[in-house]
Amino acid sequence: MARCAPKCIYDDLEASSCQPDLWTYNAMLPFYGRCGKATEAERLFKELGSKVFLSDAVTYNSLLYTFAREGNVGRVKEIVQAGFGRDEMTYNSMIHMYGKQGQHDLAFHLYKDMKSGGRNPDAITYTVLIDSLGKAGKITEGRRCDVRDVGCKN
Repeated sequence: MARCAPKCIYDDLEASSCQPDLWTYNAMLPFYGRCGKATEAERLFKELGSKVFLSDAVTYNSLLYTFAREGNVGRVKEIVQAGFGRDEMTYNSMIHMYGKQGQHDLAFHLYKDMKSGGRNPDAITYTVLIDSLGKAGKITEGRRCDVRDVGCKN
């Protein structure tokens, strides 16, 4: 089985006199997420824990994204509880995950939780929420959301 280019480059890096840093790990984690390799992402995340530098919000969100993409709700909740708390990226990944799984009410609830917690939805938040509510046929919920939260007029 052929190896993907980022993994091949990462292996070359480890074999050289250079050592991976936090930027390297933060680049590799979403790569594994896009490839559907949550186990590899978690292995890399644990390897990062043995290094001198500490994980940051990007690291936690990249790992969360990997499991959210696979629909592993339990693991996503564990990561959120162990991580840096919820930021916009965390909310967006979770809203997207629940929407893809058909749990549209949970996706909408997270959106409301995001707003009440002082986080500002961005274009990604609105896009995944509109997509989720649209697929569920919940047009009125999406319209009410726009009117109240975005400031649109009736």
